[in-house]
Amino acid sequence: MNVVRKQWNEKADEWAAFVEDDSSYWTRRLRMVARLGMDHVPRGRSLDVGCGPGLLVRLLTEAGFEAHGADISENMVQKAEALLAGLVPDPAARIHHCAEGFAPVDPAGDHFDLITAIGILEYIPNRLAYVRKLTTMLKPGGCLVMANTNGIRSLWVTLSLGSRVLRFWLKDNAATMRNLALTGIWSGGHVDRVHADWLYSADALDALAAKLGLELVDYLDLYNLPWLDLDPLNRSALGRRVARRWGWNHVGVYRKLAGGSREQA
Repeated sequence: MNVVRKQWNEKADEWAAFVEDDSSYWTRRLRMVARLGMDHVPRGRSLDVGCGPGLLVRLLTEAGFEAHGADISENMVQKAEALLAGLVPDPAARIHHCAEGFAPVDPAGDHFDLITAIGILEYIPNRLAYVRKLTTMLKPGGCLVMANTNGIRSLWVTLSLGSRVLRFWLKDNAATMRNLALTGIWSGGHVDRVHADWLYSADALDALAAKLGLELVDYLDLYNLPWLDLDPLNRSALGRRVARRWGWNHVGVYRKLAGGSREQA
């Protein structure tokens, strides 16, 4: 079984519990992503790739979207379908299993007004090709909302590394610290970082989107530190610049131009 698929199958119960926990960073992040996306795409057809237990799909469904989700983990798919029960006639028609990590829809026939990819690009080896495919599924004028992690430049990663040093005796601690410093996540995403597209900063994600002809229309940066994320959607101009540099999660909203986005050479 794909190592990423195995990892998220094992975490399905844990992440499903976050759905009802409003104090969880993951839940608060998805609620902010929903608000950010709806600021630019009020209604329409949406797809959340890497939907996990389905919270963002549910939020968008409740807001009036024809919301779909896709995930590599069959256990997550089951959680997401259960979360949609009672909201749509056939939850199984809205949640799609993609065992090898590719969105299980036809780029030539399935088009969406809003596509979200939150917390998955770190697990994709060829990020440019993956985002290019998502872009082909986006309607002209539609928005792609993507997130990535910051590595050693992130304040959260720096603090986490400091706490990890004090636990140097833990199994695989050196590898874990190396992954965290370089990628911002404990596992490193299970990708070959030598050959994967570099994506571990806000500038890197924005540059990838720009290369595909997508226009940055909004963004949000989160520290994953409660005392610095009190009201992240309403930071001052200075606060936004500082969070962009020192934050852990960069969330960008990228619009596909009405005439169709043109990829840069």
